[in-house]
Amino acid sequence: MSQIESIAMADSGPGIKRYAYLVLGVVLLLAMGLVYAWSIFVPPLVAEFGWQPSKTSMGFTLLMSMFCIGGVLTGFLVKKFPAGFVVFLSAILVGGGFYLSSTVQGLAGLYLFFSVMVGLGSGMTYNAVLSTILKWFPEKIGLVSGLLMMGFGLGSFILSTLGTASLQKYGWRGTFGLLGVVYFLVILACSFFVKAPPRAVAQKSTQGEKGTEGGLELTSGQMLRRKSFWFYFLWAVVLTASSLMVIGAAAPIAKSLGADNVKAGLLTGMIAISNGCGRVFAGVMHDKLGRKIVLPIYTVLFTLTGCVLYLALLSQSLILLTVGFLMTGLAYGGVPPSNSAVVSNFYGQKNYPLNFSLANLSILVASILGPTLAGQMQSRTQSFGGTFIAIIIFGLISIGFLFKIKKP
Repeated sequence: MSQIESIAMADSGPGIKRYAYLVLGVVLLLAMGLVYAWSIFVPPLVAEFGWQPSKTSMGFTLLMSMFCIGGVLTGFLVKKFPAGFVVFLSAILVGGGFYLSSTVQGLAGLYLFFSVMVGLGSGMTYNAVLSTILKWFPEKIGLVSGLLMMGFGLGSFILSTLGTASLQKYGWRGTFGLLGVVYFLVILACSFFVKAPPRAVAQKSTQGEKGTEGGLELTSGQMLRRKSFWFYFLWAVVLTASSLMVIGAAAPIAKSLGADNVKAGLLTGMIAISNGCGRVFAGVMHDKLGRKIVLPIYTVLFTLTGCVLYLALLSQSLILLTVGFLMTGLAYGGVPPSNSAVVSNFYGQKNYPLNFSLANLSILVASILGPTLAGQMQSRTQSFGGTFIAIIIFGLISIGFLFKIKKP
């Protein structure tokens, strides 16, 4: 038994306490996966209001933007307030945002209540939970961050299934109202149990553990002045953008190859499942192999994903498309744990909440770059071939960034 585990057991009885916090964190992030379930609400909203796709896509872009801003805001808040208080605030934002969304009569209301309030609250919970639970497991940063992010990744699949059933039974207004009450009560209850570990555990360094490169404790300002951070940031942007090109149009891509609505929905769900599993896999690899091996693996995987998808299009093969979708989810699942591992191992735990949220802004840039580029190419060519070629090119570009990512 390691000294870290001994400390945790001494504080928490038979060593169960920190794993209970881990389960709690997975449940909370599972709920926060709602940000990726946006698409299920679009058809009924369009049916009632007649909004153009550009209007609804702007809602998703704003949602993701607020999610990232919520994470940055949490980085400042946890320096002055307990993480549980931050989660309490997010219960008000998420629950209230959903409930108020059930009353909207126009785009402005939807943007304010759903995109801004729900997005902001989700980002706050995401960062507060990650930065707090990881302190309980200083010797398993990769694995634990992967498990937590698995919950977030699988949340979209589960919520899409439950949300679709609710939409059919209660309509979109009833569903929003119901989700508002449920989310408020669940997040509020969990907020009382999101607690940091004793200082002895929290301050335990990962230095010397396999796969880590610890030793520095840098502020956000110091981190942002490191060229290595920006090369990693660009690496994350291009690979995340590649994934979102596929995820944002998964159902239409499947239908273009002859899949019916049921098969298209199944294939889309497979991306979510692969994404969730990929996050755990990436986390474990970071613990066992380290950044120098893991990042090249995912760089190659992204590039091969584009190749497989392009071959699927050329051959009109749903089998190859299935393989490509599974590879997309697996590859996309590798980026968030890499953000956590690189930030923690390069820049330390002291300023992790804010540093991690700044690294996660790569999602914001990618959510604008990827879908926008894919949409323009599809509109011009009436084909997804340009999208898949762009993924291959992005993968090759990321190789150049990879060689510049060095220990500060």
